[in-house]
Amino acid sequence: MNTFQIIALGVLTALFLGTLLLGARRRITRRESFLWASVCLTAAVATLWPELTSALSRRLGIGRGADLVSYLGVVAMMIGFWWVHLRMRHQ
Repeated sequence: MNTFQIIALGVLTALFLGTLLLGARRRITRRESFLWASVCLTAAVATLWPELTSALSRRLGIGRGADLVSYLGVVAMMIGFWWVHLRMRHQ
C-alpha cells in the first residue's frame, strides 16, 4: 500500500463515519446517508484495488480505469447540478 492509498483511505473512513453519524442523528435523510456511504465505500474499493476499475473499463469499452472514474465523476456532477437547478427553480 502506498502513501496515497493510506491518506485516501483515512479521509474516506472519516467521511464514511461522519455520514453514519449524521444519519444516526437525523441531520441527513436515510437516502442521503445511504448514497454518501455507498460513494465512500466505492471510492475505498477503487483505492484499494485500482485494477478493478481498469477491468471494468475494459469491459465497457473504455481504455483506462482513470478515464472511467473521470467519466463517472462528470456524469455525477451533471446530475447534481441538474438536481440543484430544479430545487432552486422550485424555490
